[in-house]
Amino acid sequence: MHFIINNDSKMGQRYWKFKENQKKFFEYAKIFLDDNGLETNEYGIWPYLTIVPTEKDIEKYGKQMRTPVRAGRMVHFRKNCKLQKLWIEGLKENSIDANLIDRRDVIMPYVPWRGGFTWNVFDIDGVIYFLYQPKGEDKDLKDFSEPDFKEIKASEYYKVIEEHEAKKAADKSND
Repeated sequence: MHFIINNDSKMGQRYWKFKENQKKFFEYAKIFLDDNGLETNEYGIWPYLTIVPTEKDIEKYGKQMRTPVRAGRMVHFRKNCKLQKLWIEGLKENSIDANLIDRRDVIMPYVPWRGGFTWNVFDIDGVIYFLYQPKGEDKDLKDFSEPDFKEIKASEYYKVIEEHEAKKAADKSND
């Protein structure tokens, strides 16, 4: 099932809030890593501090990280460590909603989380597109009705993606 999401619907509003929130999250993460002397530029999009540490990061903060700690592998910081507390405090100070920083957070209220499914949500030119393909028999557990969810043909959905990719490639080659 392929949809265009109404920008004024709850899901549409949630999506745009997510986009704004995620932008603030990325800006905050870069500043936080620099301010705290973390060498890595790889981090998880989580409400708790998660990074892919370098050897230097492990040397400096290894005791605050949950084990096993290996350079080049994603690691979480301990729940009550100093750096984790600073991270969480900074999320709050920067008005970053820790429950809306991952794309999955946008769709969670709208899809059943059992039975498995394929999904995607993205925007192009101010239009939100949503793909939802349940596996098995759970096809109509949620109400994807208009005006919030306008069902479109799969061909239209994929055409938008292809045109957008072609435009990006053309813009890149013109640079």
